[in-house]
Amino acid sequence: MGLEVLAPTSAGAASVSINCQGITGDSASSLGDSKATLGLLSSIGSGGSGLSFAAEITTNAPAKRTPADGPFAADFTLNLTLPDSLLGPARDLLKLTDVTVTDATYAIAATGAASTTIAKTVPSQTLSLAGSPVVLSQSLSGTVTPTGTGPITYSISGTTRLTIAINKSVAGVQINALTVTCTGGSDIGFTSIQMPGSPTVTRQPLYIGGYSGGITGAPVVNNSVVPDNNNPLLADTLRVTSQPANGGLTATGGGAAFFLPPSPGLFVGNYDVCAASLPVAAVPGNNAVQTMTWPESYSGKGLNAHPLGMALQFKGEKTAPIPLAQWLGFPSPTRVDDADFFHRMFGEFVAPSPNAIRDALETLPSIGRGNVRVSARSTGGYDIEFIGALADAPQPAIEVVDWETWLPSNGLNSLLGLIPKGGGSGGGGGAPAKTAEQLDAELFSGAIGFDAWLDGRGKLLQADIIAQVTTPEVISQVTAMFPKAPELAVVSSGKTTIPATETGPLCTPFQISWFILPNPFVQVQAATQTRTKTVTRCSTKRVKVKGRYVRKRVCRKVQVAVR
Repeated sequence: MGLEVLAPTSAGAASVSINCQGITGDSASSLGDSKATLGLLSSIGSGGSGLSFAAEITTNAPAKRTPADGPFAADFTLNLTLPDSLLGPARDLLKLTDVTVTDATYAIAATGAASTTIAKTVPSQTLSLAGSPVVLSQSLSGTVTPTGTGPITYSISGTTRLTIAINKSVAGVQINALTVTCTGGSDIGFTSIQMPGSPTVTRQPLYIGGYSGGITGAPVVNNSVVPDNNNPLLADTLRVTSQPANGGLTATGGGAAFFLPPSPGLFVGNYDVCAASLPVAAVPGNNAVQTMTWPESYSGKGLNAHPLGMALQFKGEKTAPIPLAQWLGFPSPTRVDDADFFHRMFGEFVAPSPNAIRDALETLPSIGRGNVRVSARSTGGYDIEFIGALADAPQPAIEVVDWETWLPSNGLNSLLGLIPKGGGSGGGGGAPAKTAEQLDAELFSGAIGFDAWLDGRGKLLQADIIAQVTTPEVISQVTAMFPKAPELAVVSSGKTTIPATETGPLCTPFQISWFILPNPFVQVQAATQTRTKTVTRCSTKRVKVKGRYVRKRVCRKVQVAVR
């Protein structure tokens, strides 16, 4: 298609993932603290025990400052989308039409050539759950004071904290409020603190639009990047420092940047360009590190409830099932439907080795062999570090999926669904025919199946509610029967290395965000292209032969359109 360029857009939003975990020690519900209460909601949804908010964040922080400029103001606008793992139980189980976020602290950390936290506290904000998506929006402003030269990187601070007020009772459990602390994913942006004379980038990141199906490009030197203090730019120093993490190929030449897009989407590449004069020191990146921990020992639970298998998901790719139990040295099936009586009632949880977790992750095409390191934590669980080709770069969170347990984890949702809505004012019906001990014994012996056991347990809870004797301890005992999924947390989201420039030139790193749209020219061409074929057409002409006129048939081949 050749070179296709869209007009540059205004500075847009940085898309990041904000990962949150429930705090411990508070009184989130009659079951316990926020971490335990989120564990209950995760059991209902068969997911992890944390919350992950998709966020778009915009800032007017300057692209470049000099040391002599001193402190500067920076504004940030946050748009956080509430995750389905919270909205699903809130709408379907708790029947909420809105939620109130109270005592919230939103914070942006400025690190590198500054050490500043810009924070804002919001006493209360009510969000309607009627629409989709549900977005929490806030803005905050502050002053950044540089402490040296180099880039100042902006990211979500670990002091970010939200309290989600629920104040709702379900199945005898009073849920008051959930409090979570949060950390950010990818960097939001950065400001370069550099010596006078270094190239000036008019805005960071640069946003350049283009179409799929061709090479997108735009002039950079003396255009989006201009001289400072009349120090001329060196066009041949424009270079790529790292390719977009999600694909495509970017290159430079003649003072311009070019991008070969694989498909429509947003692609971010890292570059730098130099002017004559002083060197710029390298800014090292760091590896993405995540943890996975087991929230309980899974031993001694009623009816020998324990995990059977799970899978790990990364960038939409899922590992094969990972075995989590065995009986008499024989691995248990990873699906509850495939497990027989002995593996269910006598099997034992066996945590996979760090090598087993590593091998499973390395089978994913987006990770590959040698690009992840898994080690055992002293307190149990695993440290997961991205290395090799995935080192020094932002990485999304690993997720636990296909969590298979005995008792089946979806049974908790079914059990709570059997309980009448409205708490302890139900009416009618007699006392259940069997006690909890009788139901457990019959399930253990095989006299009844799991569905019948669930129905019997539900009737017991119904009877308790009618008799107004349901206690938080009773509900807690029921929910505790179902094994909780492992907890994953992001310790470090990873940062891309900004490499050192050669001694002499004074260089400025910057980013280009390529907005790639479906190519309308290809669509129009496909819609209007006409097929042709070759045909023979003949006609009769009057010609002079030996002094007399005669009529002669003449034929020729022509191209005609085919409808």
